[in-house]
Amino acid sequence: MYQKAICFGDDTIANQILATKNVAYIKSLGHNVSNYDDHYWNGIRQIVVYKGLLEKFKQMII
Repeated sequence: MYQKAICFGDDTIANQILATKNVAYIKSLGHNVSNYDDHYWNGIRQIVVYKGLLEKFKQMII
């Protein structure tokens, strides 16, 4: 959700997402991202998820 907020230039929501660990609240914040364009997000969200998973698993390599 943080990357979604950053992608659409909503720094307020992005900072609120970073300030909490409550997953339900983070999800609700993600629904309130301003300037959201579903068509654009559908085109890039798989790339965002892929990069996140790649970084996650890089940390596991010793």
